[in-house]
Order: sequence, then structure tokens, then C-alpha cells
Amino acid sequence: MLDISFGELAIIFTLCLLVLGPEKLPKLASQLGRLAGQARAMARHFRSQLEQEVHHEELMKELRSSDAALSKVMEQARSNPIEAITAAAEATGPATVTDTHVESSAVSHPLVAGTDPGFNLSGSPSDAPAANAAEAPQVADETPASSINKPAA
Repeated sequence: MLDISFGELAIIFTLCLLVLGPEKLPKLASQLGRLAGQARAMARHFRSQLEQEVHHEELMKELRSSDAALSKVMEQARSNPIEAITAAAEATGPATVTDTHVESSAVSHPLVAGTDPGFNLSGSPSDAPAANAAEAPQVADETPASSINKPAA
């Protein structure tokens, strides 16, 4: 930005020291540093406001486009509901039906997508709950620790 060499900077510092004196120079340097910090803070604030406004405008454009698409779909649904349902089904992707669950590329719920390990309609014995107490998980004693170590009153 400024092309000042170390020698030029030393000459400027020496001149300031001679003109202002050793008492006023540290105060002036402190004030200049404070002003530079305030200028940087203002520039940073201005830049963040600009970025926020640009982001807000992008969101508004997306909202307007989705609002227009929704209005188009609603108008189509009012005129021909069957065709609107068919178009919506085609837009979400193909669905495949198996003997235990329905898979769709647009559905992410674990019970519908068949990813929940506890959801089994086939009834295979490997996923059945434990039949006897030896296979059942152990339950910890839930006695509060504060009541265990209390002295008798």
C-alpha cells in the first residue's frame, strides 16, 4: 500500500520526536493507533453489513422463485388435482415396494426407508427379543448416591 522504507520511516520518526518532544510523541502514537483501530472496526462492520445484505437479497430471490413455483403448482392443483398429484409423485423420484417396506429417494424417515434395525416385518427369529433372563440386558440399580452414604439421624 505505502511504499516506505525503513530509512524513510526512521527520518519521519526523528522529525516527529524533534517537533513534538518526548512527552507528546507517545500520546500522539497512542491516538493514531486508536484511530487506526476504529477505522478498521468501521471497515469490518461495513463489510459485514454488505455481506448480510447480499445474503438477504439471495434469500429473497430464492423465496420469490419458490413462491412462484408453489403458486404454479397450486393453480394446477385447483384445475386438475389428479394431474398435480401425478406430477408431484414424479418430481419426488421413483418409489419401489418390497415385501417389508417402501423405499423412495425423497423419503428419509427410518421406518419408511427401512433403515431402523428394530423395524422388521419378516418375523425372523434373529431379531426377536431375548427369550430368557440370561440373554436379557442387565438393568443398573437406580438408588440415588446421596441416600447411600447418609448417616443415621
